Amino acid sequence: MSSFSWLTEFINWIVAWFPRLVVIHSNQSVVAFVRGKNVKVLPPGLSVYWPLVTNIWFVNRSMQIITTTNQILDTVDGNTVVCSAQVTFRIVDPIKYVVDVYEPEEAVIEAVLATIRDLLISWEYQALLVKKSEFNDQLTDAVAERLLNFGIRVERAAICDLARTRVICILNNQASDKASSIGNS
Repeated sequence: MSSFSWLTEFINWIVAWFPRLVVIHSNQSVVAFVRGKNVKVLPPGLSVYWPLVTNIWFVNRSMQIITTTNQILDTVDGNTVVCSAQVTFRIVDPIKYVVDVYEPEEAVIEAVLATIRDLLISWEYQALLVKKSEFNDQLTDAVAERLLNFGIRVERAAICDLARTRVICILNNQASDKASSIGNS
C-alpha cells in the first residue's frame, strides 16, 4: 500500500493547481491567507480560492459557550475554594481571532481562567455567596475587556460552580522519609 503513496502525493499536487469552490454559511467567516501574507475575510456564499497559493481557516461566528475546568483558589479571607465558570461569546473579528492569537480555542480558556483568578482572589468567600450577581457582572466586564483583543465579544460570564474545599498534599514515601530525616538532624 505504501508503494502507491507517491501516486497520492502526485495527484494532490496536480489538484492544487486548480481553483476550488467553497460554500461559506451565513454563520461562518473564512479567513484566507493569500500567498502567506495577505489576509482577507471571504464573505458568506460561494467563494473561489486557489489552494496552490491560498490557505483558508473557517471561523464559527455563532454564539458559543465554554465552561472552564475547575480551579482551586484562595479568597482574600483565606478560604480555599474550587470554582468554574461559563462564558457566552461571539467571534466578531475573525482576522484578530486567527492571526493575532496562537491556538485561539485554548487561549480563550486560559484567558478566562486567568481573569477568574485575578478577580476571585480579591473577594471574601461570604461576599461571593451573597453578591454573586455583582461578582458575575464584574467578571463579565473583565473577561470582555481581556477577550476583545482576541476579536471576541462577550455576552455573559458567570461562576457556575463555587464551593469551599480543603487541599491535602500527599507525599510519596521517599519524600516523607527525607523530610523526617531532616527533621531529626
